[in-house]
This record gives sequence, structure tokens and C-alpha cells, in this order.
Amino acid sequence: MSDKPISYDSLKKILQYMEANQRIELYTRCPSIRVAEKTAPLKINELDFKDSGVCINNTIYKIGVYRKYHAGSAPKAIVKANKEGGVCHEVDRFGMKDKSDEITATHGDVVLEKTSVPNSAMSVPGATPERELGFIKRKIELCEMVLAMKREGKGNLLSRLKALNLIPPEGTESDLEEARAKLFAWECRRDNVTPPYDHFIVMSTTSQNNEQKRFEGYMYNKTYREAVKCLTARIFGGRKLPIHVKNVSFSGCSIIRLPPGIKFRIDNFEISTAFVGSSLDAFMPVLHESSFPLKQIKLNSLRPEDAYYPIVSEAEALKLSFHPTATVALLPNLANEKIIISANPTCENLRIILKHFRTRNLDTEYILFSANHSFSYLTSTIEDLFGEEALYDQTATIKVSDFVQVRLYYEKFPSFAPDQEWAIRILYEEVEPE
Repeated sequence: MSDKPISYDSLKKILQYMEANQRIELYTRCPSIRVAEKTAPLKINELDFKDSGVCINNTIYKIGVYRKYHAGSAPKAIVKANKEGGVCHEVDRFGMKDKSDEITATHGDVVLEKTSVPNSAMSVPGATPERELGFIKRKIELCEMVLAMKREGKGNLLSRLKALNLIPPEGTESDLEEARAKLFAWECRRDNVTPPYDHFIVMSTTSQNNEQKRFEGYMYNKTYREAVKCLTARIFGGRKLPIHVKNVSFSGCSIIRLPPGIKFRIDNFEISTAFVGSSLDAFMPVLHESSFPLKQIKLNSLRPEDAYYPIVSEAEALKLSFHPTATVALLPNLANEKIIISANPTCENLRIILKHFRTRNLDTEYILFSANHSFSYLTSTIEDLFGEEALYDQTATIKVSDFVQVRLYYEKFPSFAPDQEWAIRILYEEVEPE
């Protein structure tokens, strides 16, 4: 075997075809390849942004705050949080949640929702110190009451009270221990007493199905948002070429912390928030021009005015995942040639969709699917609409004019929607006159 080192160009070629998480780990472990790694094109299949970090191809990179006690055992809730990589928010030196820096945005960040957070370290929304103390004490009292009822054999009464929402579901020893820990932290802050624990920043890496978890600990000498930004800069920052991502989404983020100058070339984009237009505006600075038109954009909500956004209207496919009636009502606003409706198509929904086809361009395609109804429901629905004679070999044909027809294809796990129990494909197509 030759001892000759691999050339720079060959290394870039090898890196280009490595799985994204393997490249990130190699970058972390081998400083000598870092220049080449940042120069080689990076491809990612699945990228989901989170407030605490990112998920890349089912591997989660998360920033947390870890609490380490000087002596003795930690409360079970703290032990559990530490095992999961720490709490995912800023804390003060006493361990109380601190929101004062939560909505601060810096250069490179993608601000999805402009929210206002009180300049306060309170962990209860809108709480004064007195109200917060009362909330914690009340929780301790309820936990003690529930545990006492359990010891006295009053489980049936306890279940009825919980069912009527007269008492909260909390009431385990762990809940009581957690509430007492919060009270202790609150009293330390009130009395300015140094608590018997310290906090550290932890970056955890968790692979698919929690098969492997790795922790890296750091001194808590920066804010939580700064730590998240350091994480994304380590993964995405300094790259010479746009990062090619097949599927991009974001889970419950208000601000995505990114390094300046980053560009993504994306194929498919999923927006779960109701604010489609503002989310697209926020993302535009980090999307490379080669992303457009998108191959697919998936929306869980859509206002009529947002349907006219060029990114939405020019996407090759538009996938809508909300109530079918609301979806059908939007059809006149949609210009996409391919529309995928993830809903339960009723007879009336299908009637409206087919009526709408008369106003569409030829070669328009719709795909409807649902796992909530049986395949027999689908065939009976089509039969109700068009009659048994319209059905032939899992297709239905409806003649619109001498030159145009609507054709429906319906199958179990079809090639055009292979992960669905069944689906309908509707094509609006030209036919030769008889």
C-alpha cells in the first residue's frame, strides 16, 4: 500500500460524495482536511431547522444548557434534562429561564416571526416575581395533595378530579422534586445566594433512533443564541459553494441562527407556519437563485394572497396539507401545474376539483391521497360521481369536450405516490377528435 498522501483535488472529490453527517464528523476530528471540506460541494437530503440547532438526515445537532451539582444527587428532572443534552433555552446563574435575549437577531439570522418578549428573566409568561413564586408554591401544594391521595388509596377520586380538569395531571414524586428545585432556584435569586451548581453549554449529536449520542461540553461564557449560532457556523459557515439540500423545513422556529453569507440551493421547501409570505421573504437572502423554480413547496396553511407569491405560484408542484374544504376553496388562486392535496377527498370535493379543471391549462395534474379512508371508499366515491360505466381498470374518464378529457388514475401505493396507502391522480389532457 502506498504511503503517498491523497492529493487536495482527490480529497475534494471524495468529500463531495460522502454522506453529510460523516463529513461533519470528519471535519470535527481532522483539522487537516477542513479547508478542502469547506471547498467541496455539500449535499444534504433532509434539513430541518430548530430553535436549538438543526437536524440533518435524521441526525440532530442540538445546543443545551447542562446543570452540574457540586455535591449530592440532582433532582430527577435535571438528570433527565442532562441526559437529553440540557434545557434548550437561556438560563441565569440560578438556573431560571431567561428570555431577555431570546428574540435578539444578528447578521445572517432568518427572522421568521417577529415576536416581542418582555425584558425579564421570568419563566412564567407575564409573571411578576410575586406571581411566579405563587405559581411555584401552588404547584408544590398540588403535587403534595395528589401524592397524599395516592397514599390514602383515593385513586378513583383522583382520576375523576383530573378528568374534570379540577387538578393538573402532574403529581409524581419527580414533579414535586422539580417544583421544589424551581423554588430553591427562585429563593437563591431573590436572596442573591450562589446556588450549589454550575451550568455548561453542551452540544449533543444524536443519530437516528437515538442509536448514538455524543456530547461536547463548553464553559457557559456566551448566550444560548450565540452558542446556537456557533453550531450552525461550524456546520455551514465558510463554504465556497451553495449547499445543495433536497428537502428543507423548520420546526417551531421563530429565528434561525445562521452565519452571514450562507447560501442554500434547495429542491423542496416545507413551511409549517401560517405566515407563508413573511416566511418566504425571510428566507430569500439565504436561498441561491438556482433554487428556483422549486421542485415542490409543501404548505400546512395558505392565505389566498400568499398563493400569488412567485415562489409559490412558480413551483413545479404545490402540496397542500390542510382541511380539504379550505384547500378546494383556494383552487381558483393556484397557478401550479401540479397540485398535491393531502386530504380526505369527498364526493363534493371531487366535484369542485373537476369543475375547476375546466379553467385550468392543459397538462395540469392533481394528486389526492389519504390514509384515513379505505381503498373501497375511494372506488365507491368515484362510482357515485361518474357511474359504474366510467370505471375501467382503475381509471375513470370524464369527457369535457370533443377535444379535452379528465382522466383519473387510482391505485394502492401507486408509483406517483409510493408511500401512500392509496391515491388519485387527475390529468387534464387533450384528445384527438373522433
